[in-house]
Amino acid sequence: QQQQPEQQPQGQDDQPAQGEQTASPSATGAKPGWPASVQKLTLEKGKAIQVNGLLANAAKVDRPSLPATCIAASDKGDFSGKQVLFGATLPANSDVDIAVSPNEASKKIAIYAYTLPEGRFDLPDQANNASSCRSSKKAGMFSRDAGPRIEISGGKQPQNLVIGVAGGPDATAGDGRVSVKAY
Repeated sequence: QQQQPEQQPQGQDDQPAQGEQTASPSATGAKPGWPASVQKLTLEKGKAIQVNGLLANAAKVDRPSLPATCIAASDKGDFSGKQVLFGATLPANSDVDIAVSPNEASKKIAIYAYTLPEGRFDLPDQANNASSCRSSKKAGMFSRDAGPRIEISGGKQPQNLVIGVAGGPDATAGDGRVSVKAY
């Protein structure tokens, strides 16, 4: 099933700073949610979705603070730069399988994903307390094959899920297909 991420038109001046969370409900009267730099997905247990990601339109992540169990400190520099970010709610008692296929086999890509409690919307530069985190980066190399893949285990309660597709610190272009299945 092909899903179109929910996108909002954005200009240079109306984008939140990287890592900035939306305002608290008490400040605006609105519910908090994903920042504009995150493409929203809807996951249902037992269903797979596919979306496209384009680095040219991606968010810049300068200092990812994902846990060392996910991305080693020596590898964090490879995860700075432009990244396509997706956000979803992972249903209760569900795990998720995430795979990326680059549209150009010569492009280097890596993926990571992490979960947060349902009310949190932390971006990669604020996610050092992620509940669970996985990365496709192995032995200092980005995957160049047609299937970098990771799995995340969910919890008894729904959780927010962030998926990042990175091309490295110098990548400014490239695209790929992201497949996500909750099971």
